[in-house]
Amino acid sequence: MYKKRIWFYSFLIVMTFSGCDLFNLNNEKKGLNPQELQDQLVDKTWELRTVLEDGYGVYAPGLDSMYTIHFSDDGQFSGHEICNHCGGEYHINDNSNLVIEGMSCTEMACYGFQDVPFTNVLTDQEHPATIRDDKLFISVKNDSMNQTYQFSEYGTIKDVILAKPTSKSEFDFSAWPIGYSHHLETSLSGDSLTIELGYSGCGPHELNLVFYDYFEGSNPTNAHAFVSHREELCDAVFESTETFSLLPLKKAYQDTENPSQSLQLIIGDNDHNSPKPDTLLYTF
Repeated sequence: MYKKRIWFYSFLIVMTFSGCDLFNLNNEKKGLNPQELQDQLVDKTWELRTVLEDGYGVYAPGLDSMYTIHFSDDGQFSGHEICNHCGGEYHINDNSNLVIEGMSCTEMACYGFQDVPFTNVLTDQEHPATIRDDKLFISVKNDSMNQTYQFSEYGTIKDVILAKPTSKSEFDFSAWPIGYSHHLETSLSGDSLTIELGYSGCGPHELNLVFYDYFEGSNPTNAHAFVSHREELCDAVFESTETFSLLPLKKAYQDTENPSQSLQLIIGDNDHNSPKPDTLLYTF
C-alpha cells in the first residue's frame, strides 16, 4: 500500500557565530548550473545525519540509514524512511532548485524510534538545496519552523554535531537520547576523534557526538560534549566504536574572535547515565 505525503521546503540561511553565511541555499550565487547540481546529486545514497535549526543541531537519527534518498540520472529517486521504502521523480529547474514530485511510500508501522517528517513532498514546488563540502542541505518547513536537513554520502565519516551553545545547568539533555553507559575511551588522530563506548541495551547502538557548551574559558578554551545513543530497557552488554570528524567544531572556533591553536575537549561530562568523562587536547 502506498500513500502520498507533503514535504514542505522553505528558504533558510544559516549564520555562523560571527554572523557570516555558513551556507547559502541559492545555487545560482554559488555558480552551480542545473546540470552541475544534478551531477553532484546522482549516483549517491544520501543519508540524513542531522536536523538543524538556526544552524544548530537539534536531532540525529537513532539508527544509521534511517532516512536515505538516492537520485538517478534518469529523473527517478528512491528513498528509505525507517522501515518503509519510497520512490518518485525529481528534476532540477532553471533556477538550480530541486523539485521532488509524486513521492509514494509503503505504510509499514515502524515502532520504537523518534520520527521526523522526512518523506513529505511539496509537489511541483521549488526546493532550495545546495551541496557544500560533500554534504547535501535541503531546507524544510516543519510545523511553522524552518529547519535544514543535512545529508552525507552513505558510508562516510560522521561529523560531530554542534547544538546551540548552552551551559551544562541549562542544556536540555532530555531532547537527545542518552542511554546508560559504563565505559568510555577516546583517542585523537588529526581532525578525527574515535570513541569506544560500553553500554547496556537490547542490541548494538549507533553513536552521535554532540557538543553543547563550547568556546568558553581560555588557556585552553573548553568544548564539552556527550555521546548520544538509544536508551533501552535491556541489561545485555555491548560495545560500539565510532570515528567522528571534528572539522565543524574547528571551523566554528576559527570563526570566533581571537581563536587559539587548540581546544580542550571534555567528552561525556553530562552526568546522565555516563562514566567518568575523558579530556583531550585538540591542537591544529
